Amino acid sequence: MGFICTDPERAPYDKYRGKYHPKEWELRVQSDLRGLDVPVSAGEALLLGYDSDGLAAASHFGFDETQTIFMIWAVACAQRVKGHGVGKEALERTLQALSDTNIEYGIDHPVLTRVDPRNVESRTMIQGAGFTYLQTQKNGLERWVLWLRSAGEGARLDR
Repeated sequence: MGFICTDPERAPYDKYRGKYHPKEWELRVQSDLRGLDVPVSAGEALLLGYDSDGLAAASHFGFDETQTIFMIWAVACAQRVKGHGVGKEALERTLQALSDTNIEYGIDHPVLTRVDPRNVESRTMIQGAGFTYLQTQKNGLERWVLWLRSAGEGARLDR
C-alpha cells in the first residue's frame, strides 16, 4: 500500500461525470508524491516523517528553475493523522530547512507555494506560517510567498 493522504484513495468513476474526486487537490498532491523518483533531482529535497504505523507526512521542496526562489511543491500528511498537527510540523520543518540553506550559503531566497483555493486546511496552515497571498494564476491556483530572514540577520524564520 502506498502513501494515502486523501479519501477516497483513487478517483472513482461515475457514469455521468466520468473519473472525479471530491478533493482533487488532495489526489493531485498524493499522485505527485507517489510519482517522485527517489532520490529526487539535484536542488530538490523530500522530507519524510514516520510514526509507528509508517509514513505519516511528506514534503517536496527545493529551488525553482532560476535557482533564486525556493518552491514548496507539496506538503501532505497521511489520512490517519489528519487533524493532529502533522502537516503543520512538516511545513515548519520544511521552512527550517530552507532557512538553514539561506544561512549556510549566504543567500536570501523567498519561498513560494501554490494552493488550490478550495483547500481551506492548506490555506489556513500557510497563512499561520506567515505566507502572504500574491495572486491567482491562470490555472486557478493561488500563489503565496514567505520571506525568510537573510543570513546576516541571524534569526531563522521571519514570522
